[in-house]
Amino acid sequence: MGNLKDFNANLKLQQAVLALMVHQLFTNDELEDQKKMFAKLDKNKDGMLQREELIDGFREIYGEVVEQEVDEIMALADLNGNGELDYCEWLVATTKKADIYNSNKLKQAFQYFDKDNSGTITLEELKQGMGGISSSDNYDDGIFVDILAEADINGDGEIDFEEFQEMMKKLVGGVIKKKASIPK
Repeated sequence: MGNLKDFNANLKLQQAVLALMVHQLFTNDELEDQKKMFAKLDKNKDGMLQREELIDGFREIYGEVVEQEVDEIMALADLNGNGELDYCEWLVATTKKADIYNSNKLKQAFQYFDKDNSGTITLEELKQGMGGISSSDNYDDGIFVDILAEADINGDGEIDFEEFQEMMKKLVGGVIKKKASIPK
């Protein structure tokens, strides 16, 4: 069994993996709606949502907004802790917990990575599925080996659907645990 110490320590890659996988849970129409909502809330058009933009936007859309709710969203979704939400963090924040555990949606996300439809995700498919992340951000193959090793519960060198489900629960679990720990 692998160890995700390096993976967990590398928040940028972890965020990218989570965002890509969450992205696969949305339909094209849902993604278009998310983009429109993000753009509407992003008043200064800097590609980031600040706390005040969320407060103003939610007040405009929903009427009265409790600032504590916005603070909870920020605490939940601001994965890199910079005080703002980028589009990937916005997708994570707006993903319904039920969708994360929805077998059909997870199957679609799994199939995105399972390029040869073999029923498993290989190291090469994992790297392909992550696109240019490894090369553009100078990640070596070791980080993908770590991801595969951590997800590969039965040790066969590939990720099957059940293992993929467990990996998603672990990745998203950090976000869900973070939300659960927000003081009320």
